[in-house]
Amino acid sequence: MIQPESSSCAAAAADAPPVQTLPGFERLLADLSAGFVNLPTDRIDAAVTDALQRIAELLDVDRANLIGFVLETGEAHVTHSWSTPGLRAGVLRSVLEDFPWAMRRLQGGYPVVFPRLEESPPEAAVDAALFRKVGTKSNLTMPMAVGGRIVGAIALACLRHERTWPDDLFARVQTLADVFANALAHKRAQERLQEGTARLDAIVHSAMDAIIAIDGEQRVVLFNAAAERMFGCSASRAIGVSLDRFIPERFR
Repeated sequence: MIQPESSSCAAAAADAPPVQTLPGFERLLADLSAGFVNLPTDRIDAAVTDALQRIAELLDVDRANLIGFVLETGEAHVTHSWSTPGLRAGVLRSVLEDFPWAMRRLQGGYPVVFPRLEESPPEAAVDAALFRKVGTKSNLTMPMAVGGRIVGAIALACLRHERTWPDDLFARVQTLADVFANALAHKRAQERLQEGTARLDAIVHSAMDAIIAIDGEQRVVLFNAAAERMFGCSASRAIGVSLDRFIPERFR
């Protein structure tokens, strides 16, 4: 995850194949972009892990992680991970204290990348020590942003060999980061909507007053417990019935 302020890796990329020679990369980008659109919330996590596997296999890296930031606290957690079979699986956990320098850079919007661990700067000593402990030899981590706010990062790591990160790959990983950021933003928006709906349902159904909602054809679509008691009719029987059924004839 270590790189100077410039995002360019060209100087270290002489022995890495250009991304345009990697078959399927553009197709992968298109598949991921289309695949996350309107995906149900309960399927997004599995789809993200599957996408990490496809990316890791295509780019010949051993591990792909997704890191999420808690904007209010600055906390950072590995939320999704895939590792090459035979290697120790990545752990979903907090990484803020383990990689303090890298997390500060990422939360500031800077990528963190190293072709060789020995290229890490002195201020990344804590980060480098843990990279060395877990066997990471090369790493590229790209921040993910939504609406100008850094919400996480995608991390690609090599544990069995070193590798360089050419500029064309670097640019495409940024595109991947954007795809994941939008997918997770969609998930969070849907979760907030579901939570809000659940709270509203709880309020409506626990209300002491009768609450009835109707559609454009004046048919009942909501009938709370108080309405059941008032009209002596269960919600299952009331749903779909014309509102006139519950209005005295003199008031119609």
